[in-house]
Amino acid sequence: MASSMAWGVAVASLAVCLAVVAFFYSRFLPASKSAIESIVVPLFSNVSNNPNTECLSDGITDSVIDRLSQLPNLRVITRTPETQNGNG
Repeated sequence: MASSMAWGVAVASLAVCLAVVAFFYSRFLPASKSAIESIVVPLFSNVSNNPNTECLSDGITDSVIDRLSQLPNLRVITRTPETQNGNG
């Protein structure tokens, strides 16, 4: 009986401690409210060296850019081959 009561007190104490930590965490640590304003979309590359699948990598890049550009208040920045190589 004393053993089960000790476990009950331990569990209750742990619950109270967790509740206090959760309260102070939510009360005094501000939540991140910064929104994403812009995103860079890199070019997808054809690593298979198969020229027949080159249009697939270009199509994926175009699709991602198109979908992201439909989101309000988001600036989509695309990378050209020149800027990816550090020449632009």
